[in-house]
This record gives sequence, structure tokens and C-alpha cells, in this order.
Amino acid sequence: MTSSMEYPLVLAAEQGDSAAVQLHAKESPVHVRDLALEKAAQGGRIGCVRRLLDANVDPTTAAAKTALEQAVLAGHWGACTELLHYGGRLDKPPPLIQLPADIESRSTFEGAGVVMHACLFYEAVDAVTRGDIVALTKVLGDTPGLASSRVVGQPRTLLHYCTDWPGNHPSSSESIQCILDHKADVNATFENEWSLREGEGGHRESPLHWAASNDDVSAIDVLVVGGADMSQQGGCIGNGTALWDAAIFGQDKALKRLLELRADPMLECAVDGKKQNLIDFIGDDERIGSETRQVLQSHCN
Repeated sequence: MTSSMEYPLVLAAEQGDSAAVQLHAKESPVHVRDLALEKAAQGGRIGCVRRLLDANVDPTTAAAKTALEQAVLAGHWGACTELLHYGGRLDKPPPLIQLPADIESRSTFEGAGVVMHACLFYEAVDAVTRGDIVALTKVLGDTPGLASSRVVGQPRTLLHYCTDWPGNHPSSSESIQCILDHKADVNATFENEWSLREGEGGHRESPLHWAASNDDVSAIDVLVVGGADMSQQGGCIGNGTALWDAAIFGQDKALKRLLELRADPMLECAVDGKKQNLIDFIGDDERIGSETRQVLQSHCN
């Protein structure tokens, strides 16, 4: 039987030493890595859970209970969020659990229902990532309200996952249309207060912002047809619109398409207490490429 003292990785995971976990994770045998993830999840060591998942430890394997089951039973929702995000799943509802009051208050579900709702949400995420429209249609059809719901601990909506980095996912436009057909809010924003990750966010970007940031023209088209507001602010730089994201990140195909769709570069956005348009905001910034400037100049002339 493996003990914590035998393996530095397991001991580090139990103690919450994420730096030591990162140091030992890749050199340790598979069964030790699995045990370390189980111990980290059981103890709610979110940093250690994330380091192990980043090191490609499989969250679905276990001798008895998976790391996700351990985290659920121990009531560590932050660890649950990380494990779900990296592919951990439950095959059946867990036994009755007591969730922290702040978690319970943010959900329309109770107890174990919160966890099962999250599993269904990430099942839909899996389908989006694969471009599996049949599977996506089924899980959304079987779970009314899922397309427009949020999972506690996850500031993204399903539409954000369709446009998430690096963008241009398989069948992304079809996935977006499927989710919109099931009554998702096309202008839903990234909600920082839903995140359990320290330092995550700092913006209120919509799926259209993310499509623009990733030069995903097909996603832009279906979002705009579906009602996406091109004047919506909240960008991670300058609180700007999706057009600002496309220009600032040098995504020139997205920039051209948004301009063709009549996104306005002269629209003023609230930046540090004052209003600025995109042209004034980028000014003489050397980080803005020449092609991006040419696209904007030809439109404004």
C-alpha cells in the first residue's frame, strides 16, 4: 500500500505544497500521480489539483473513488471545478452532500443536484470541443435550461466555450447555432464573481469578444445573426467592444468582418473614467501592426 511518506509527490499534495507538486509531478509513476490527485482533491488543495491536471494526470482514474468523487464528498467545490474543467465526470449522482452556503445560494439546484448539473454542463462542453453536434443537441434537449445556465465556479457560458482560445473549433458555428436554438443568451458576459480561481477575469467579455480575439470569422457571423450586440463593452483591454479586441490583438480577418458588419470604431467606450474611441485609444502604440492600422484607416477614410 502506498503511503504519503514513501512518495514526495503524495506528501506535497496532502500538504498543499503546489510548488513541490509541480517539481515532482512529471517524474513520478502513474499510480503515484493518481494517488496525489486523489489526496489533493480530498483535501481541497486547488493549486495542487491544478498543477497535477496541468501535468496531464487523468482525473477519471482511481482505485476506489475518483478525485472528483473525493472532492464532492469532502465538499471542496473549488477542486470540483478544476476536475470538471479537465475532464473529470460522475457516472451517477453522489450521496447527499452539504455545500458551502455561498455555493448553494448561487445555484438553482440543491445539494448533489449542483454537481450533476455541472457534469451535464461539461458534457455539453465536451461535445462543443469535439464538434459533436448530435451529442450537443441531445444533452441540451434532455436538460431544459442548460444552454442558458451557469455552473458555480465557472464564469464562462457554453457560448464562451465555443469561442474560447484558440478559437475556430470544429463545427463551431454549428455548435453556436445549436446552443442559440436552445435559448442561450447571445450577449451573456464572462462573470468574474462566478469564478473560484484567484485572479481570474477582470473583464466582462461576451462570446463575440472571444470570437474576435481568436479571428473566428464563422463564429462572428453566426453570433451577429443571432443577435450579438457589436456595441457591447467589457473588453479585457480598455473595456472596449469586440472590434477593439480584434484590433488590439491583431486579428485582422475578424477586424475586417466586424467592420463589414458595421461595427463602429468611433464608438466611445468608458476607459478609466473617460470616454475614448478605438482610434484614439490605440494612438501611436507600436504594438498595433501596420496591417491592422491599414484596415482601420481604409474604413475611416
